[in-house]
Amino acid sequence: MRQHLVMTVTGRDRTGLVEEVTGLLSEYGGNVEAGRMAKLGGEFVMLLLVTIPAKNLAALQNAVVAFGNENQDDQIEVQVRTTEATTGKEGLGTVCGLTVMGADHAGIIRDIANDLAGRSVNIVTMDTDVSAAPMSGTTLFTMSAVLTLPSGLDIVEFRESMDQLGADVGVEISVLSHSAE
Repeated sequence: MRQHLVMTVTGRDRTGLVEEVTGLLSEYGGNVEAGRMAKLGGEFVMLLLVTIPAKNLAALQNAVVAFGNENQDDQIEVQVRTTEATTGKEGLGTVCGLTVMGADHAGIIRDIANDLAGRSVNIVTMDTDVSAAPMSGTTLFTMSAVLTLPSGLDIVEFRESMDQLGADVGVEISVLSHSAE
């Protein structure tokens, strides 16, 4: 029987960290089924969905503690928690994409997330970034997300409400059809 785990690794960015973590997982029969990795500031962050033989779970947990202790100079922190396998029936509803672009200011994510939660819209993935706008050099905020709309929420109505929210927040919000349903 295989156990599903969510594993987070954070620490000072350095060459070889991904190889070391995935090597550790391989030693215990672990397989990365999904993952996100990014450099955020001077830190490197890994978020992994891992499967491992259930009989190896305790040994992996001990090895993870040892790995963190061995890498204290790089402030490596590893957390592992068990999770359930997904059945593919979660989040039934309309899947769509959301993009946001505009001048950066505090509260954009909060305002959008608040509106989505009020409509029972589930955020499946979200990526955000800020960069210098090409001509003006002002700070430009961008967001891309995959959402699951609850059944009963009309996508046309949702697009119109996102247009209004964008105007209220001072950004451009686009709702896109998503082919991977």
